[in-house]
Amino acid sequence: MDELGLRFQTGAARPWVIGANAFLVVSVVLTYPIQLHPVCEITEIRLGVAAGAGASARFLDASPRAALSSSPSSALLSDEDSSCSSGSRTTSHRRVIGARLAIRGVLVVGTLFTAICVPDVGLLVGLFGSLTAPILVMMLPPLMSIKTWDGYFWKVFHILIMVLGGVGAVAGSHTAILNIVNRH
Repeated sequence: MDELGLRFQTGAARPWVIGANAFLVVSVVLTYPIQLHPVCEITEIRLGVAAGAGASARFLDASPRAALSSSPSSALLSDEDSSCSSGSRTTSHRRVIGARLAIRGVLVVGTLFTAICVPDVGLLVGLFGSLTAPILVMMLPPLMSIKTWDGYFWKVFHILIMVLGGVGAVAGSHTAILNIVNRH
């Protein structure tokens, strides 16, 4: 029996486990576009492909004033978002669509490559956790405190905490990468 107890000793899966896995696969496949959409839009905006992409491009603009100045309904109906008034597609519009499809294709292939290379999601979660947790817990708060606190002692104290967080991030990342490499 495996460590979770979901298989018989012969290795055959129970029918309810197969059903649960099938529902899990269907839910992941159906929700993947929803999960990937913000990543695609932000990538397109940062690469300058989605200059007239619609309301989301305006709301993700760097200036808060630009986001407040336009509403989603007016952004969707503006002339800037349509290729031309007669409805025919121009060459530049086709290039933008091609670039957007290429970006989205690269992101999907990158996700597929990651899933194939690291089939154990726990190892990947461990890597991201070892990178982000020390930054969020031990590096950013002292950095903000350095800006607000006066005094040499407190600045040195906060810098030492940040160095300790950096050492933890490096050690945790090193361990997580070794686990990924040794596992496969």
